[in-house]
Amino acid sequence: MARDTSNAKQNEYQALSAFMDYFSTQVWGIAPDSAAHPAKVGREILRRVGMSKALAGLKQAVNDTIEATTDLDVEGVRTLDRALAERGIITLSELRRRYWRKVSLRHCQKTHPERH
Repeated sequence: MARDTSNAKQNEYQALSAFMDYFSTQVWGIAPDSAAHPAKVGREILRRVGMSKALAGLKQAVNDTIEATTDLDVEGVRTLDRALAERGIITLSELRRRYWRKVSLRHCQKTHPERH
């Protein structure tokens, strides 16, 4: 059972890491060789703290990224999804499907604190 969990965490880490790597380079324009590039930072965090903590931090980074795309129009999402899918990377739409409710709730709490 622990082996299955470990494999699942590794697979999830790899999928989310590939998304962040592409998004950071292609959308945010962070040079892949930059010390601030999430792929480099992620490898160092993984080395220092291990898979479980690194995965938790990566999930937070992905959630923040999803939140940053709330103003992206439908065509922008489609274009990004196509580019990601062509490279075998999990799409923004799939990540939104998995995490959107959590992100939407956080966004709502930030923009309308009087309701919460």
